Amino acid sequence: MKKIILILAIALSLASCKNSLEAPAGNNFYFENPQPINDSELATIPAKFLGNYINADSIKLSFTNNFIIAETRNNLTFHKNEMDSLKKEFKVVNGKYILKSSGEIFESKNIGDSIELRNKKFDTIFKFSPSQKAKRINGNLILNQKDSIYWKIKLISLNKNKLTIKQLYSNSDLKSLDSITKIHSKKIDSLNYIISPSRGEFKKFLQLKNFGFNQEFVKLKNP
Repeated sequence: MKKIILILAIALSLASCKNSLEAPAGNNFYFENPQPINDSELATIPAKFLGNYINADSIKLSFTNNFIIAETRNNLTFHKNEMDSLKKEFKVVNGKYILKSSGEIFESKNIGDSIELRNKKFDTIFKFSPSQKAKRINGNLILNQKDSIYWKIKLISLNKNKLTIKQLYSNSDLKSLDSITKIHSKKIDSLNYIISPSRGEFKKFLQLKNFGFNQEFVKLKNP
């Protein structure tokens, strides 16, 4: 029973970190072309967005000219009486714990009667390529990610030192989109929709309140 609880604790902790930049489960909104239409694609990330940001979950984002990188930290704490079960899930090499199921490497630290396992993961959120394109409108950065034949978007705004990433996902978002667009959404199936806004209609999306799933980051000062 302890082994099952231990495995669940590890899995839930790592899954939480892995999915921490994703919107909640909901609808998928697709576009036939990178958004906004009729705007030029950017060759680099605009200068005002460059720098490092962090959110309340200690997820760090680094914006460079060509990349956006996310750094997440996993911290797992176990009582030392769980060591036998812990070693069934990890290999211990030179004081480091290697998770057998994924190969992830953790540093270890003894804290009283507990042991803390820590690691960092770096994920490329955006890199300029034929399947990842960026545009800018009204000072907002629009990241376009190709998914099969359609595109999904993230809306990024920066107000002073607060960076907001907005993703569309809810039924409320769908109603708001359809209230703006002359061509209403096309339903692919129960959770997937194609949205076809004009450039002017896309600009109106950015002005809506209580719209999309927002994640907020604060800009870090340069050392």
